[in-house]
Amino acid sequence: MASATSTSGGLGFIAAGHFESESRLRDEVSIFKSSTPKGTPLGLGFLSFSSLESDPVRVMDAITEHSPSAVQFFAPSVMGSNIEQAKSLGVTVFAQVGNVGDAREAIEAGVDVIIAQGREAGGHGLRPELGTSTLPLASRIVTLASSYPSRPLVLAAGGIVDGRGLASVLALGCDGAVLGTRLWASKEALGHEGYKRRLVEAGTDDVERIRGFDMVANGYREFEWPYPYDSSGVVKNRFAEEWEGREDELEVALREGEGEGLREKLRRAEETGDAEWGCVYAGEGVGEIKEIEETEAILKRIERQTVEEIMRLGVLINAS
Repeated sequence: MASATSTSGGLGFIAAGHFESESRLRDEVSIFKSSTPKGTPLGLGFLSFSSLESDPVRVMDAITEHSPSAVQFFAPSVMGSNIEQAKSLGVTVFAQVGNVGDAREAIEAGVDVIIAQGREAGGHGLRPELGTSTLPLASRIVTLASSYPSRPLVLAAGGIVDGRGLASVLALGCDGAVLGTRLWASKEALGHEGYKRRLVEAGTDDVERIRGFDMVANGYREFEWPYPYDSSGVVKNRFAEEWEGREDELEVALREGEGEGLREKLRRAEETGDAEWGCVYAGEGVGEIKEIEETEAILKRIERQTVEEIMRLGVLINAS
């Protein structure tokens, strides 16, 4: 998916994530480079709380080895001098944030690109009571970024799956958008087919941001997602409905006897792609996804739709 994105006019990222394995990242970068023309831009994404906490030197060594065009940090974006060090290696540095305070910290650390991730986003992000919706957050960060001489680029993330969404954030002053859920529902994306089918079946009302999956999965993960990033935008299913709004009860259940059974059920669902009990990450724009398509087709259509929306607005202005 990363290579298809980069060859279709976007910037594709390989998720180094927790960076548990240098050899796995090396293999994935090799696949990217062998399937794209020489010089195609490559992005690498790192989860700071795990990859930088365990050994920040390894991360910088990986950047040096693979020479990506861009590096993204998240959870948190700024961890020590990671932005400054990465910039010294000649890469463009992205920081994904969920509030204005974190955006300010990243800008003052010298970041090149801010990703404003709203509550509508799928996957991990700030707990809902700590985050902000995509459009107001992106708008505020555009204003903030413009007040700095460096003026980093601003991208919006969360609920954007088509050209109308991209046009809307461009109207706010953003420089572009990040597509997560929309590109996960692609033929090239890794992941269980059962999870992908659930993305096509889901409507906007079928998405919620909850902590329950992390509360259970942290019991067997090598790296526990920490506060305040321990909530996820997911498709509602039997697990989510059973524990929705019952975090206190779930905490007691995990501590007093049901923990192993719940952890085994979730682990098995993740291994088999059981969308009724597994964690299917999705943002609130998922209701507009009607089929699993090739990445190039998705991006070309979004580009065309965006131009059409901008032209339509121009016609409205001229008519007035």
